[in-house]
Amino acid sequence: MTNTRRFSSLAAGMTLMIRLSTALAAPPLPPSPTPDLQTVAESSGFSATSTHAHVLDLLGRLAALSPNGRMASIGQTKEQRPIPVLWIADPPVSSSDEAAEATIRDGRMVVVIEANIHAGEVDGKEAVLILAREILTAPAHPFLRGLILAVVPNYNPDGNDRISTDHRTSQNGPARGVGIRENADGLDLNRDFMKLDAAETRGLVDLVRRSNASVILEMHTTNGCFHRYAITYDGPRTPAADSALVRFTQDVFLPRVSRSMDSATGLKSFSYGDFDAAHTRWDAYPALPRYGTQYFALRGLLSVLVESYSYDSYQQRIKASYHYARHVLADLAEHANRTELSAVLSAARTAPEDKARSSYTLRHVARAMDAPRSLLGFVERVESGAAVSTGEPRDYSVSVWTDTQPLLAASIPAAYALPEACREVVENLERHGVRVERLAEPARAPCEFHRVDRIDRAEHAYQQRRAIRLETTVQRAVRDLPIGTVIVRTSGPLHRLIVHLLEPLAEDGLTTWAFFDPWLLPGGEFPVIRVMDASSLSTRP
Repeated sequence: MTNTRRFSSLAAGMTLMIRLSTALAAPPLPPSPTPDLQTVAESSGFSATSTHAHVLDLLGRLAALSPNGRMASIGQTKEQRPIPVLWIADPPVSSSDEAAEATIRDGRMVVVIEANIHAGEVDGKEAVLILAREILTAPAHPFLRGLILAVVPNYNPDGNDRISTDHRTSQNGPARGVGIRENADGLDLNRDFMKLDAAETRGLVDLVRRSNASVILEMHTTNGCFHRYAITYDGPRTPAADSALVRFTQDVFLPRVSRSMDSATGLKSFSYGDFDAAHTRWDAYPALPRYGTQYFALRGLLSVLVESYSYDSYQQRIKASYHYARHVLADLAEHANRTELSAVLSAARTAPEDKARSSYTLRHVARAMDAPRSLLGFVERVESGAAVSTGEPRDYSVSVWTDTQPLLAASIPAAYALPEACREVVENLERHGVRVERLAEPARAPCEFHRVDRIDRAEHAYQQRRAIRLETTVQRAVRDLPIGTVIVRTSGPLHRLIVHLLEPLAEDGLTTWAFFDPWLLPGGEFPVIRVMDASSLSTRP
């Protein structure tokens, strides 16, 4: 997320930090039953955050504490640190496969909670450890009646252990420092969900895919906008996602959780964003599937972004993160078996029967919501060319730019065909869990293909890849497809993700991330063909 506000100096310091706090107090965190089950945040008096070794040790203790806890790993980082997951379920499960079986057998819902993707934003890591402890130390915890929890508290272990007081210096603690934003390869893991370059991302996507997860909760900390909300949140906004899922999350689920937390704790929350300089507009990040919250919506999940407020005290941020996550789980546990939620999630994963008449958004722009909103902020002034807060509360009537307007759309083909030589593309698809087949015999089929009119390559690399944007002309023909041609059908639950990955004009697909660069020539044909009728194709795995 973008940092557009800052303090002119940290020496202006802690008095102002206190004045910028969202609340004087919050309901207390549940105490640890024994000292050995405390988090590092608690045991240090909220002056430090846990190393990866601390996280592993506490997770091991929690798993041994209750028959409902099981510790596993979703992979290893570049520096050979395991990425731990704590399974919490009653009856217990020990793996993604067991969790998926339980969703079928008894209708429980898998909820993935991921924290510390940006390892300087440590509040969520400590908060979800406390939440896991609370659930495992309570007899017959109500959350476990309908939910299976997969808790990944330290998703970026390599970044986490680069702890220094030089990192995120405008953030209000912890005093002993935090880790870095990126992983050991220098990748921002919350920009990696389409390209899947990082081992961490591949492990999380595999966890979600194999466990048949329905919900993912992602824990962050804001980067510097001055406001009076303990939590800002987000859900699916990309128009490439199922519209009913977007509307349910944005209009029903997230407001319901917000009201519940406010009523129970007094902690205010609002949709994630940032004031402009004039305080007349509230902008969110781009609704692109490189971001986890938008990516998981393309997979048909209810995805929730949680951002604690960086100018609150470290302890206050952990409290706010804990309470928001707890209220999300409470709502899910209460509504897990309700027809509405189940119907929304099922519809989001069901491909349309008449694909030719189904429009899919490839590009979009942001737009304002229908009516201005009154938002809780502070009076700000400019010092040394930068906006700083005076700590004086002020409410602002603003235009909230969190909605989207489709710019370009396409119908959904029956399948896509691409040459075997596109090996990096095939590997990426398989990592997403997309079913990839190959022609067992030559075929002829009505197709659409893209003629490349223009190629724009970014001057500099971003996330270690040079972005590409194409303009094309679509042409139609009956094409001969040779034996071995890679076939990707769009009939399964990942149809939206498949379209976005493979369409050359999709704003954040594999074309954007240069996966097709070796095959791109002005005037040439894009290597992926849209197959309009795949009923006669004979394929093998």
